[in-house]
Amino acid sequence: MDKPHHISLRELMLAWNLHIKRIEPVLDVYKVETEEGPKALKGSERDRKAMEFIHSVLRYLKEQDFDKVLTSIPTSDGQDFIVSEGLNYSLYDWIDGRRPNFKNSAELKDACKTMAELHNASIGYHAPHGIHPRKRWGRLVESNKKHQQDLADFAEIAKTKRYLSRFDRDYLDNLPDYLEFAQRSVSLLDAEEYHQLVRNAKNTGCFCHGDVAERNFVLGTDKKMYLIDLDSCRLDLPAMDLVKLTRRVLKKNRWNPEVARTIIKSYQEVAPLNAAQIRLFDAVIAFPQKFWRIADRYYHKHRFSSEEKAYHKLRNILRQKDRFINFLHCYQKESPEWWGSMQ
Repeated sequence: MDKPHHISLRELMLAWNLHIKRIEPVLDVYKVETEEGPKALKGSERDRKAMEFIHSVLRYLKEQDFDKVLTSIPTSDGQDFIVSEGLNYSLYDWIDGRRPNFKNSAELKDACKTMAELHNASIGYHAPHGIHPRKRWGRLVESNKKHQQDLADFAEIAKTKRYLSRFDRDYLDNLPDYLEFAQRSVSLLDAEEYHQLVRNAKNTGCFCHGDVAERNFVLGTDKKMYLIDLDSCRLDLPAMDLVKLTRRVLKKNRWNPEVARTIIKSYQEVAPLNAAQIRLFDAVIAFPQKFWRIADRYYHKHRFSSEEKAYHKLRNILRQKDRFINFLHCYQKESPEWWGSMQ
């Protein structure tokens, strides 16, 4: 994190009335050594409404005795965060530890269980009056259908070019397979069942972390696994967190079915999903999200600084296509045993 140019961090810390010994940047936060122990000062670009929602979630987790997230420290006048130069600054207790290694099966299992524990602790959450949560309820059916159509539309854009780039050629060559994946996902996603899951979750209350990844877990020196950085927290089905973590981990493990088995079984030990939630997982995991996202950035948003960079990103995805296909075949055959229940 860049140091603010026009305000001293020590000045900023006056809001918490703490005696500061030392401040140093550590990744995307500042470690603040105080007489009361180390603290983490984090600046966020999220707006005020988002910050109020994040802190309401942290308070709710504390009320549920879930202690595997950062503990927020209010300012001396009771504010959850302060605003300085366009950033919202929050202070948290510091967690001594390290990033876990998801190549280590025991640490991966521990992280999956921590995520499941957070989902359990989220049950019953309803945004307090005046809090405006980030909502993702009910968007999946239309989103998947739109993204499926996008894949076909991007092909038409490529075909109108007089000269095809390497990206265009490889995209068009591989599109039939990825359209098949997308169709499988859309077919598996029963709209009425999905919307019933959403209605049930809204009534019960819950939320998702939103950005479950290896970088957002900390294995503490106290041997506890923590889940940090709730800046992407949103109201959505917990299964969406599980899909996101599974995708990210499998991408780094060449879509190894055994790793997926570890993730699913570990999660199920703490927060079992019912048959409808499992079918939702099936539908979402099958969608070629990365392939769509690269194509969207190339053909629609024009986000790449060079053709070479775009092509490199596409090739990284295509190198894993056969393993992704193998994973889907294996999952289709073996998943009832992984989940510990028939779908």
